[in-house]
Amino acid sequence: MKKVALMTWYDNENYGTALQAFSLQSIIKNYAECEIIPYKSKHPGYGVKDIVNPVLRKNLLWKIYERTFLKTQSKLYFLPEQERRKKMLSFFENKLKIAENMDSCALAQYVNRRYAAVVCGSDQIWNPTRYDRHFFLDYVSDEIPKIAYAPSFGVSQLSDKAVCNEIKELLSRFDFLSVREKAGQQIVFDLLQKKVPVCLDPTLLQSKEFWNRLADESNVALPEKYVYSYLLGRNKKHFKASKTIAQTLGQKLIQQPYNVSDYMNNCEFVPPSDPADFLNAIRNSEFVCTDSFHGAIFAIIFEKPFVIFRRFKNTNSGSQNSRIETLLQIVGLERRLEINASATKKELLNISFEQCRNNLNVVQRESIDYLENALRKSLHCEEC
Repeated sequence: MKKVALMTWYDNENYGTALQAFSLQSIIKNYAECEIIPYKSKHPGYGVKDIVNPVLRKNLLWKIYERTFLKTQSKLYFLPEQERRKKMLSFFENKLKIAENMDSCALAQYVNRRYAAVVCGSDQIWNPTRYDRHFFLDYVSDEIPKIAYAPSFGVSQLSDKAVCNEIKELLSRFDFLSVREKAGQQIVFDLLQKKVPVCLDPTLLQSKEFWNRLADESNVALPEKYVYSYLLGRNKKHFKASKTIAQTLGQKLIQQPYNVSDYMNNCEFVPPSDPADFLNAIRNSEFVCTDSFHGAIFAIIFEKPFVIFRRFKNTNSGSQNSRIETLLQIVGLERRLEINASATKKELLNISFEQCRNNLNVVQRESIDYLENALRKSLHCEEC
């Protein structure tokens, strides 16, 4: 059986990142043996340009604050986070097929000798704030087919001209090219004068039953009824809105901690979790409050009423709101974006998932057809 390499993020301990990698690899396995390349970006995270940028500077200063004062003062943080990391590592080891470790200098030699095709995607692997040529498959030879499945730029525009020119050159080498958001589609069009398809995040290509099977593996104890809060940002207004919504619905609020500062909130926390626990917590909730793209995706998959908060201001050049807006437009649930926390119980729960399913099925079929066609042509196999 031919082998396909998958170049994506997978091990940053973010539930959505892990689940998109798991989902995409599972789909590719229907056509070929698939291994994830164990490459870790050498991007430093924050450089001089980042510190000059006021938005990123604020984020950097907060991270320094987290890693010093908050982390040393919050006794609640250490043991739960240590346990969560163990569970995440176990998920990577047991659920993902990862190629043997290799030196980044030998990456090209290893991949070009071993695989019949290389897929990159999904997640924000093309985000210019963490620009890394390897995620554009610069090391893959011209003879090996290159497939981009729904990678995201994460932002609505590219500002660095040097990076733009490099990305333009790298994109022109792809045999099959798609993106995850409409903003990304426009970026590619501006660079190549070529309209490429917008494909669904890999997690949306799987059935509800597929995710139920993974969620069934969870053994984390949860309340009988609750509102589930999963916030990646540190906006206190969003946490307060979650509490207000829980009070309106007459339910307990439980929070999935993500930031160190979350442990300072006055509410019940979900025990240390892996991706299966994350799915199960959403599946069994009465309502989901989140600013997470994948948090919203799994609320939709499990058909749970939800609200998704804007984590970024639209005026922010680094805004990642496009992916959320694209998702909600596809399924016809635009009103779920920052629904008023003072809404009535009826307004909060008034959501029709039947039309949502119908809308999703159309785009799901188009996305699967794109990936299937790309793999079959790349592998020269009509029935694989």
